[in-house]
Amino acid sequence: MRCHAAAVLTLLRPVAALVAPPPMRPHDTAAPPKSSPAGASTPIDGGGLAHYKIPQQLVMTAKSGTLDDLPERTLANVRSTLALNPELRVRFLNDSACAEFIGSHYGAELLSAFSSERVGAYKGDICRAAVVAVEGGFYADLDVQFRLPCSGRPKPEG
Repeated sequence: MRCHAAAVLTLLRPVAALVAPPPMRPHDTAAPPKSSPAGASTPIDGGGLAHYKIPQQLVMTAKSGTLDDLPERTLANVRSTLALNPELRVRFLNDSACAEFIGSHYGAELLSAFSSERVGAYKGDICRAAVVAVEGGFYADLDVQFRLPCSGRPKPEG
């Protein structure tokens, strides 16, 4: 697990630097414009520094195929997760879609790291972190079995 965490952190540092928003001044209370339909930049309060709502998106990845191509047991687990968290929508990417996303949002260096990675779990981590950094949301492995609804997350407006 330590090697896994170190590898992901090493790759995430450049990702975070590429997408980090500019720092806000201490007295800047102006709300930034909405930047995406998912609400990645929608302020949830106007008290001092802006706080942002996390998009209700669950990012999941697999080597190939579509969500419907997953083994029945895995697909049942995803359906169970969504039943516990009906406000979430799934953003599913296979390796080809991950490569396309990374190439269009980050360029050659991260795409090369993704493409040359041989451990599938690490490839998934790179992809999910890249998507969450750009679009926001949450990510989980396909085999994580949620027993309770996600809690402590910002609730959708409305």
